[in-house]
Amino acid sequence: MDIDSHSFHAYSVGRQGAMQHPQIVHGAQRDGVDLEVDYKVKKVTDKFSECLHIVVNEPSLALYRLQEHVRRSLPHLSQCKTDLAALQQEVQGKCYDVDYATRTVDGMKASVRPFTSINTLLKSAVVTKQHLNHRASDRREVLEGGRGEASKRSSIHGTPKRPLSQAKD
Repeated sequence: MDIDSHSFHAYSVGRQGAMQHPQIVHGAQRDGVDLEVDYKVKKVTDKFSECLHIVVNEPSLALYRLQEHVRRSLPHLSQCKTDLAALQQEVQGKCYDVDYATRTVDGMKASVRPFTSINTLLKSAVVTKQHLNHRASDRREVLEGGRGEASKRSSIHGTPKRPLSQAKD
């Protein structure tokens, strides 16, 4: 039933009620109030309230309101979900990058001691190689007979001139 049919129904019920109570129809008054009008007003307001209550609380109307709300909010919620998923992937990628960088730095910190040892060994190897090169050049000069040049070179490098018997060691 729509509102007009409810109103008509309320009016017809009011008329029937008035016909069933003849004292109301003849316009009897009590305390200065027309009882017929009072009765009709009460019936109309009751029916109107009932009709309004039905319309407001009708399930199809409630479902329509829910559907309206979903249609308005769903695109926004869907976009938010998509944005959130993209941000989650981006944050996860950044976390992996930070974790990888942290492990790399920790690995570098742990490798300081071996690198220091390697540096010391390289310096020692360079000094030893220079010493061996110097000894080899001294031997060549002794074997070739150019003793004067060997003594100059040994004074430049700061190594004392050794006899041939010690140079073979």
